[in-house]
Amino acid sequence: MARGLLSRLAAAAGGRARAGAGGRRGLAGGAGVGAAAVRALRAETGAPIGEVKAALEAAGGSRAGALEELRRRGLAAAQKKQGRAAREGAVAAVRGGAGGALAEINSETDFAARDARFQALALAAARAVLAAGAGGELSPAALRALPLAGDGADAAALGGGETVGDAEAWVGGQLREKVAVRRAEAVVSGPGGVVGVYTHAPLAPGVGAQGALVALEGGGGGDEADRVARQLAMHVAAAAPAHLAEVPPEALEAERALLEEAALAQGKPAKIVPKVVEGQLRKWVRSQCLAQQPFVMDEDRSVAEVAEAQGLTLAGFARMKCGEGLAETAAPDFAAEVAKTLEGQT
Repeated sequence: MARGLLSRLAAAAGGRARAGAGGRRGLAGGAGVGAAAVRALRAETGAPIGEVKAALEAAGGSRAGALEELRRRGLAAAQKKQGRAAREGAVAAVRGGAGGALAEINSETDFAARDARFQALALAAARAVLAAGAGGELSPAALRALPLAGDGADAAALGGGETVGDAEAWVGGQLREKVAVRRAEAVVSGPGGVVGVYTHAPLAPGVGAQGALVALEGGGGGDEADRVARQLAMHVAAAAPAHLAEVPPEALEAERALLEEAALAQGKPAKIVPKVVEGQLRKWVRSQCLAQQPFVMDEDRSVAEVAEAQGLTLAGFARMKCGEGLAETAAPDFAAEVAKTLEGQT
């Protein structure tokens, strides 16, 4: 009897061991998917391990098929997040040839903006704008439609898509939050010119909280021209000019009307108001135009004078601060919400 009991216990223990080993194999590899393949694809894509495993299973263990499945799932996830607010993010600034470009990409959290994939998207968007070869501003739709530039490195690093919009959707799917291209702008310096580039509060090379560009013509290039161009880009970031050399007539007249109204409201005699306003208007114009602004590193000279000292002429500028102009959403008043709920229950 004792021998029979020992035999039954040994058989039961062996069955549990086999079942446990089988269960562990099932957890590690799934239906025909090895743990090594799951780990390798997770390291390659950064996707959650559960989604990597499911994608491999759906693709029958094929790496290429799993990558396509993960991309499809990422696009679907990104689409669901389009209604969310995205006010964090970063600005990328690049230059090359005779031009430079800025691109702002927004996210829901500053944590996402610190991710290498998000920063790669920002730089890729700016490079795509630069490769397009035209100056001026681009709308989000126009930016999304641009093909990814370069030798394919940007596309390979951003999910294998063809356009900035493809890369935007892929990064949003990877980060599990809304990622949105907001705006872009390019400047062109022309032959023999130089473009100064500056990023403030950098998160990575060429990516920061703010970006600025200055395009200069003449001078023939060289290290000194590059140094001055960078300093002028820093000035643009700090002084935030609105115009290059002149204020448009309609903006000038609007400001004049406001100043006249303010002077009369302060009780100044009507006969001296025009003279007072003209003085205030000259000061305002100087603050608005890059060429006329006092240089932040030497306020005895204007920006135009600093450029001219190097044989350079101001040709254009661009400045972007992440989140600037986006409407803020007030934090929820939880006490008021609770009070409203209680009122409804009485």
